[in-house]
Amino acid sequence: LASNQLSRKQFIHDDGLNMLMHLGQVDNDEIKWLCAKVLLSLASGDETRALAVEKGAMSLLVALATSKDENTQRACAFTLYMFASTPSNCSRIVRESSAGTQKSLFRHIGVGMKDPLTLKLCVRAICLLTIHAPEERSILVQSSIVTQLQRLTSMRPNQASSEEEKQENQENDAFRLAY
Repeated sequence: LASNQLSRKQFIHDDGLNMLMHLGQVDNDEIKWLCAKVLLSLASGDETRALAVEKGAMSLLVALATSKDENTQRACAFTLYMFASTPSNCSRIVRESSAGTQKSLFRHIGVGMKDPLTLKLCVRAICLLTIHAPEERSILVQSSIVTQLQRLTSMRPNQASSEEEKQENQENDAFRLAY
């Protein structure tokens, strides 16, 4: 349903995010992965990105980001990046940090991941949040975002060989095409 533009809007209006929130709390990596894919699909649509954040998608993203599954983590990182790429979302995302959402999200997302794409997406999302929500930067600092950013950048693998880079680019392209 969430792959079609009209269906995405209807899904959000019909309280689909609430249903996903319930499913995302199930202790099953496959279900969390599927929920993360739907949320990524909602974030991928220009017409639904702001609406999803407005209707509470960040709470779902935090719940899914606690997964240890690499695919779910990657989808969460990509979703956060997509949400942050819409400037009107950034202040809302950051303001929700006062309730612990942002700090909790960045505490979980990317944890233990060595996947360069997941790490890059997390770092880029943080950068977008600081660029598009300059009036909220003090909240980001108070939520230990600098420490989280240092943690994410220090987890980044060392320089890869050209063969490893080619493999990484192929994997990244395959992941993007899947969505």
